[in-house]
Amino acid sequence: MKETFSPLGFGWLDSIQSSTQHTIFEKLKFHQYKKNEFVHYHGEEANGLYFVKQGTIRIKKQDEAGKELIIKDLLGGEWFGFIGCFGSGKRPNDALAIEESLIGQLSSKDLNLLIKQDPQLTLSIANLLAGYVEHYNRSFENAVFLPLNERLNTLLLQLSRWQKSSELKVSQQELAGMLGVTKEAIGINLNLLKAQGVIEIGYRKITYKQQA
Repeated sequence: MKETFSPLGFGWLDSIQSSTQHTIFEKLKFHQYKKNEFVHYHGEEANGLYFVKQGTIRIKKQDEAGKELIIKDLLGGEWFGFIGCFGSGKRPNDALAIEESLIGQLSSKDLNLLIKQDPQLTLSIANLLAGYVEHYNRSFENAVFLPLNERLNTLLLQLSRWQKSSELKVSQQELAGMLGVTKEAIGINLNLLKAQGVIEIGYRKITYKQQA
């Protein structure tokens, strides 16, 4: 079982000119966010990229019933906002400061000017977005070819990596929704993984015990 892609913006600047890197950080406009303050909301117009200077930003999704899925906790040095900027133009998720955080924003206007000046920046962003495509394509292939217990194990490992925690606050119904199966099927396969010593199960909490 292999799952190496982690959708961060981290490292996307490594292949571009140092002068462009310097300009990007010069163009960042910083804002201090209080704990539990939103950086952006799902569906909001995407008007640039974000850089986490200090603090922790939680990327999450919440449905109309109030159920919440934690996708990733971003720490200092990480970037986010690529899918919204280069996809539909809308933010696909919420971004919430879970502690006081200092966040820099690179506006779409400044980003577009930099892309014109340094074509390598386009390639760097394209490589990053290709990683997203490969990740979701792999998830689709797994849904077709892998047994449910392996798909579930892969998903739990992925969530553990993205959340940087072995304590996963996720319900069986939420896991069922992510994998497109019934809650009953999830329950059966969670018990199999528990019997194998892979996980421990609590109320709306799963402890993933095996780290890759």
